Amino acid sequence: LAVVFFLLAFSYFEKVFVNIIAVLLIASTLLGTLSSPRFFESLFKWAGWALLFAVVGPLFISEWARHFRYIAWQGFKWGFITVGILSAMWYALHLPNLGRGAFTGIMLHSMLLGPMAGMAVIYCVVVAISRRSKFFCVLAVVSSVPCLASGSRVALVSLIAGLLVSLAFLSH
Repeated sequence: LAVVFFLLAFSYFEKVFVNIIAVLLIASTLLGTLSSPRFFESLFKWAGWALLFAVVGPLFISEWARHFRYIAWQGFKWGFITVGILSAMWYALHLPNLGRGAFTGIMLHSMLLGPMAGMAVIYCVVVAISRRSKFFCVLAVVSSVPCLASGSRVALVSLIAGLLVSLAFLSH
């Protein structure tokens, strides 16, 4: 992550938004670092978060940065679908939980599984509608099982809201 940050920051950047950097530094420092009793531990956590935001977020605008974000999105997208499918099989086979929560599937906590499976459902529904793909329709139904089984109400509400917004954008 640090290598990608330095490549973006010092070699391949076209424009850096100074306002975003200022807001990021001030807000994160104020909320995360100064209010923590463990100053140095929270400073390292904040630095990792700031690097992640800088690399994946809209801080740098270049062709290389867009390509990196596209590759990262592809990995996350297929990772979420894989987690959804494997966890649905885990649920169907009645295998034991690996972590904490109602149903964790292959994850360590059900509150990780629910949102990941929900994002997989939203992506699969969008692709199923736009490509008229029955395969992605099946993937959406299969990925919805761990989202529901995880017991995460916020993941379920987010799934419904995400589907409504996605369907609104697809209809226009």
